[in-house]
Amino acid sequence: MSDRRYTLWFNRIEAISNMVRVKLLDEFESAEAIYRADRSALRRTAILKYSEIEAIEAAREQDIDHTREDLKEMGISFVSIEDKEYPGLLRNIYDKPYGLYYIGTLPPDGRKMTASVGARQCSSYGYSTAHEIGYLMAKTGCGIISGMARGIDSAAQKGALTGNGYTCAILGCGVDVCYPPENRELYQEIKKRGCILSEFAPGCPPDSKHFPRRNRLI
Repeated sequence: MSDRRYTLWFNRIEAISNMVRVKLLDEFESAEAIYRADRSALRRTAILKYSEIEAIEAAREQDIDHTREDLKEMGISFVSIEDKEYPGLLRNIYDKPYGLYYIGTLPPDGRKMTASVGARQCSSYGYSTAHEIGYLMAKTGCGIISGMARGIDSAAQKGALTGNGYTCAILGCGVDVCYPPENRELYQEIKKRGCILSEFAPGCPPDSKHFPRRNRLI
């Protein structure tokens, strides 16, 4: 497992995609080894474009302790695919994220989980039904994973909390950004009793192009 300073450093290089990161890990085995690799070693992999090599070298000029300290002050945790705590099911998806930011408790491997996704503008019947399903799932020990969106998503997650169950909200923005803003109370409850999770860096605002990426994690 890499020193957390290096996994955070590697994750923050925006010019490199998740797929390229994973290929580099196969070559170098850790983010720290990538950090210490010289230009010729990076070039020999035949994985990186010239612009990606330049981005890695430029990123080495950053203070690698700074990001970790900032996260600690914000109460935000980080886990990378190099860590054993990384959610097991996500290791097998297409374009798996190298790193994840979270507040709370990560979904425990081995626990039954159900995804709940639905309309934002739902009927009152749809809302109450989603809430009941979330509640009943919680009572059977099954957690709810959703996006904390308006409508069905929020209803199911509120139901899970009402049933004293576990729920994980995966966001299309930074974990320190409550979206939609009217879900502030739900956001705070999930932080305390479940998990707020995102592959987007803290401070990242919600954007329409983020939500398809968020959905693959749900």
